[in-house]
Amino acid sequence: MIIFRVLGLLLVSSSTQATLTTYYIDPARTLASIQVEQFGFTAQPVTFNGIQGTLYFDYKNAKNSSVYVEIPVKNISTQINQLDRKLLQRNWLYANKYPNIIFKSLQVTSNDNKNYKILGNLTIKGVTRAVQLDAVLFKRAVHPIIGAPVIGFSGQTQIKRSDFGLPQLLANVNDQMFIHIRAEAIVAK
Repeated sequence: MIIFRVLGLLLVSSSTQATLTTYYIDPARTLASIQVEQFGFTAQPVTFNGIQGTLYFDYKNAKNSSVYVEIPVKNISTQINQLDRKLLQRNWLYANKYPNIIFKSLQVTSNDNKNYKILGNLTIKGVTRAVQLDAVLFKRAVHPIIGAPVIGFSGQTQIKRSDFGLPQLLANVNDQMFIHIRAEAIVAK
């Protein structure tokens, strides 16, 4: 799902002269969210934090770039404790057996070094499917507080939850899930 987008995600180098730069996703400044229409009332917001991953980014040639992201399922939040506990159980996300949602890129393309298409494999609950993330690079610069090169970006996609072994309540909860991720990544030292 996410991811997220996930998420998703990749983008920037600390210098336009650099060929390939390694960045680590900052778990404290990265959030993946999912929305799914439920019971005809509204879209239930679901978020995940504590996201980790690695970006290998070539600002001059996006094709050389790649991304790997892990989203800890236990960090789910719907702001409804009872629903959180239910979603972690065996018949939903089965967090004890599948502790992470994983995204691994297969191909990265860009025509303008700002908007990216990231094709990759998303794995949820042991099921892997190809998804495309539409990502936007917001900024790449030296962070004024930490003094290290940082990138900021967002990515989004949509999936059918039933494709990932989550067919519960399809009569009342939409099969389409909209996934969005906002992230910062810090250059590896």
